[in-house]
Amino acid sequence: YCSQLCQREHWAQHKPVCVVQEAEARAGGQQSEAAETVATGAAVASQQAPPSTQPAPASPSGTSSSAPPSTLSLRPGANLSDLVTLLSDGAATTPALLDLGGASLDVGEGHADTLYQAERFIVKRPHTTITNGTLQLPESGLLVVQGAGILLDRLTIQGDGMMVEDNAGLLMLEAPKGSPPDTSPMRVQDCRILITARDSPLSNGIVVCKRTHAVIEGCSVDRPGMTGIYAQGVGSHVRATACSVSGSVNYAFAAGGRGAVMVVDSCAATTSQYGFGTLGNARLEAVGPCHAQDCAMYGFYAAMGTMVLAAGCSAQRMRAGFVAENKSSMTVGDRCSAEACEGPGFLAAKGGTLACGDACTADRCLAGWLSQDPDSTITVGNGCIVTGVKASGFAADKAGMITLGAGCEVAASNAVGVNASLASVLTAGPGLKLHQCGSAGAQADTGGLVQLGEGAVLTACGQAGFVAKGQGSVVTVGT
Repeated sequence: YCSQLCQREHWAQHKPVCVVQEAEARAGGQQSEAAETVATGAAVASQQAPPSTQPAPASPSGTSSSAPPSTLSLRPGANLSDLVTLLSDGAATTPALLDLGGASLDVGEGHADTLYQAERFIVKRPHTTITNGTLQLPESGLLVVQGAGILLDRLTIQGDGMMVEDNAGLLMLEAPKGSPPDTSPMRVQDCRILITARDSPLSNGIVVCKRTHAVIEGCSVDRPGMTGIYAQGVGSHVRATACSVSGSVNYAFAAGGRGAVMVVDSCAATTSQYGFGTLGNARLEAVGPCHAQDCAMYGFYAAMGTMVLAAGCSAQRMRAGFVAENKSSMTVGDRCSAEACEGPGFLAAKGGTLACGDACTADRCLAGWLSQDPDSTITVGNGCIVTGVKASGFAADKAGMITLGAGCEVAASNAVGVNASLASVLTAGPGLKLHQCGSAGAQADTGGLVQLGEGAVLTACGQAGFVAKGQGSVVTVGT
């Protein structure tokens, strides 16, 4: 059946007479890569050899090969099984380019036995480029990329997303088992991941599996049942730039698992449960401003792990904007903002730590900043401003702690400007300004401690400027 040169992972897919073996015979025993290029002539419209100054790859025997990189262009009526044979060859050394020419390729139609295994369409050939068209996946189908340096470019990848596996994605980027870490990441650029079924509770958009490095640029994911772009597992590393996720039932962007890292830049999450999140002691870092809008729960959520956000990130119209819980930590850059949140704009709870930069703002939220529960800590930078909140501007509750930098301000709070209750501590730097606070300017309640620095200014603050009520409550001003 297959020759020894052809006995690789795709051998079981071949016909009794192997097309690669035939090509080798016609070529007089030339090395395998050149033979594959000839063999796929029935499946491609053209083969081009762009000029190159790089040396040709060596053949298996160590001699130099003149075989150029393949340029593949799909044509109507092509023998797709031959094409798949080429794309699934993980041992190949010659790059390949598959240009769909704007066409749609149904990878399940009539090719279920050869195109995918267990509803998977697998691309293993290293440094392959697939570009310019649509890949229509079969029912419950996945596109699995398992080779170094593979590029998916200007594609619409579409499927129902009815996965039968937990943590599966419509597009899965996965380093081959047992392979050493590769310095050439998989790349996905200017692609749209579209999940068509609305009742697909297990579907993710793009999953980057453990020990896999991926670069994702200019991509969009629509309606994932779970997470839009997910760095999953030990050693997974994702850099996402100018990407957007909408309609996610869980997270839009997430890193999960110890050692998983996601780096985002200029990304947007809309109409999802959560915008950006960390799980299982992972790390998410925004190196450029990212934005979350109209999420059901939180915009930026360090549930378990570490989150570091660049200047200018924003959260609008959701339950809470920036949240650190479960002993996780979040660092928020300068000029970040929360707007129109049903709860607090910035929240530390259940032992979470939240550190905010200068000139951050919270506008028209229930509260501006809230630290609650023992061991929860918030540090607020200089010149941070709260406007139009329904409750407290800056608050600590249930043994939480919050520390404000110099020149912070609360304007138009319906309740209290700054508040500490239930054995909590709030410490404000110099120059605090509290204006038009409906109930009181600064309040300690039920054993709370409020410590205001020099130069605090309170104007038009409802019933009283300073209030200490309940046993053990203390307010101190200046020295």
